Amino acid sequence: MTAAGPPPPDGPDLSGPYTVADVRRWLTEVERRAGVSLAERRPVPGDAPVWRWPDLYVKDYQTRQYLKAWIWCEAHGESFAAVCRGREGWSVRTGARKAAWAMRVIAKGLNDGVDQPSRASYHD
Repeated sequence: MTAAGPPPPDGPDLSGPYTVADVRRWLTEVERRAGVSLAERRPVPGDAPVWRWPDLYVKDYQTRQYLKAWIWCEAHGESFAAVCRGREGWSVRTGARKAAWAMRVIAKGLNDGVDQPSRASYHD
C-alpha cells in the first residue's frame, strides 16, 4: 500500500505492508466517509476492520481518545488544538504526540499480523 491516491470505494487493501502514512490516510478516510453527524453515518463495506484499529491496537484509553479526536478533526477539517483546548485536562502537544505514537503502534501491529488487543501502552 502507498500513501498516494484515493482509497478504493470498498475499503482498504488489508494485505500490507503498512506505513504510518497508510494508517493515517485510512483512519481519516474511513471517518470522512462515515459522515459528520450521527444521522448521516453510513458504514461502507470494508471499513469495519479500520474502525477497530484504535481499539484493537492501542491499549491506553487516553491515547485512544486523543487519536480518535485527531482522526475526527483531520477528516472533517476541524482544529485539533481547539478540540483539545475545549476538553478539561487535554494538552495539544501531548495529544499530537500520543496520536502519532498510536498510528505507529497500529502500523506495527498490522505489519506484525497482530489480531488481538495490544499490550503496548504509551507509557511503556
